[in-house]
Amino acid sequence: SDVPPRKGWQLCGAGLCCFTGVLKRARPAGAVEVSPQRVMDASTISSQLVAAATSEYLDSDEEAQFVDSESSPCHRSPKASAICRTLTGSVTRIALTEERGISLKQLRGVLQHIKENAESWIDTHRGTSADPNANYGKPLKWKEVNLYQAMEHFLKPVTEEAQCSYVELVAVGSQVPRWFCSHWWGEPVSDFVECIATHAELRMLQDSSPYWVCAYANNQWDLGSEIASDPAKSSFRRAIDLSDGTLSIVDRGAIVFSRIWCGFEVATTIVYGETKLYDIATVHPDSGRGVVITDGVSAADFDEAKGRVDLAHEIKSRRESLFPMQLTKRALDIRIEKAEASMEQDKVRILNRIATSSSLDEVPPVDCEEYQRVNRSLHGIFATAAFRQALEAGAVESLNLPAILRRSGINRVGMSFAGCRAMNEQNLKIFCGCWPLGLEVVKLDFTANTIVSFGALGEALGVQLGLKSLRLAFTGSKQLADSTALLAGVGNLQDLDTFTLRFTNCKDLVRAGSRGALKNLKKLDVLTCSFAKCRSLEVCALEESLEFMAGVAKMGPGFFC
Repeated sequence: SDVPPRKGWQLCGAGLCCFTGVLKRARPAGAVEVSPQRVMDASTISSQLVAAATSEYLDSDEEAQFVDSESSPCHRSPKASAICRTLTGSVTRIALTEERGISLKQLRGVLQHIKENAESWIDTHRGTSADPNANYGKPLKWKEVNLYQAMEHFLKPVTEEAQCSYVELVAVGSQVPRWFCSHWWGEPVSDFVECIATHAELRMLQDSSPYWVCAYANNQWDLGSEIASDPAKSSFRRAIDLSDGTLSIVDRGAIVFSRIWCGFEVATTIVYGETKLYDIATVHPDSGRGVVITDGVSAADFDEAKGRVDLAHEIKSRRESLFPMQLTKRALDIRIEKAEASMEQDKVRILNRIATSSSLDEVPPVDCEEYQRVNRSLHGIFATAAFRQALEAGAVESLNLPAILRRSGINRVGMSFAGCRAMNEQNLKIFCGCWPLGLEVVKLDFTANTIVSFGALGEALGVQLGLKSLRLAFTGSKQLADSTALLAGVGNLQDLDTFTLRFTNCKDLVRAGSRGALKNLKKLDVLTCSFAKCRSLEVCALEESLEFMAGVAKMGPGFFC
């Protein structure tokens, strides 16, 4: 979320006003009456409406004019102004900026406007002397229109008359956000909407579920009142507080992570918002489809897996493997202290807020532990999501993933290596050596693996003394014969309260663990074990294998075997 540059050129005249036609509709049943008339949802404005508005208000020979936006921020022809005047008095004033989320349906309406009108908009960005814009003065292509351009040609003109946010034009009341969006204005709007659509599908949200996006929520005509001097009191921070989590949308050049406001939003979510989810989305460069790294297994993963947890993790791993590796590499080099802002004062205050400096306006520290904490957390999220993909590509060491994960400070590990041929004994040791101390939740799936011994996993687990929840699946690992060393490590976890262990269809398994291996787990409330189709376990062998549970403090209704 980055405030657009204050200086530039804007197009007005025929090219500017062809998108501003609106259609009045009756107030929806049950809606709060905020004005005599309501403007229809932007998503329902069709090409026919735009054509009608154009023929009614514009002369065919009207010429576009160029004006300096510094002296006159949004000039239009009189006929264009006539269209926008129909919006005046049709605004739903939403007092709290943080309650101005925008729905996927409304975002698709914005994209529809861009599709229908981009060819009549001119690229007004000159570029720099070192990097001039070759498309300057040429018509825009709708799939390449970014938010800076949409702001210039659509969002600001259509809100000028009412001096309001865009959401206040298309909403019938407050739209409290479910998710907060952190992104760079320079990405194509079409990519942004694709990412939101994919994310909403994974989280099983309705088209009406609001996302908070600064460009649509903030009143662009009164940014001074929307963006407080203290970033912690800004509309951005308040919207994060209301949301379930933050969605970072990564553009194809990963520039989003070089923007200071985006860095602040991520820092607020993953470091200070312990109850917030953090998802990451991008568009695949080849397919053009959205790819999302989710914080945990998504609702859609569970739905596709028919409630089978291990399969849901496998589905998550499979879809996240499509996240472009080149973006992961760039993300692993993120340094929040190096991020930039359109206004230097924003950078100073945000860095001081992150560094917990005594004054927001003092020169921020060049480096500090608080910066590194944010960097490590973000690196850890990407390293976790990319680990299997890197393992199969033989790139774990070259990406320095073990060192990144060890210092990441993450407290949860959830990965699926189901059917992963690269996960052998040697790579298992490398993987187990990646974990930082202080893990609280571990969920690992080694379904259909060829590893004979998971002793290295037991050793790694045995030092995670704060671990509270553990889920291990070895379904179909046909060469696994003895898991005694594994359970010996688990037996050290005195804070463990939930343990799930699946040996389903491990045909060579003859011994699960030694007698009383779990007797020290005094806080264990739920123990679930599966030995289905373990054909090597004769009746007497099964009885002996189950002795690892002997001495467990509680054997109540929370225990299943």
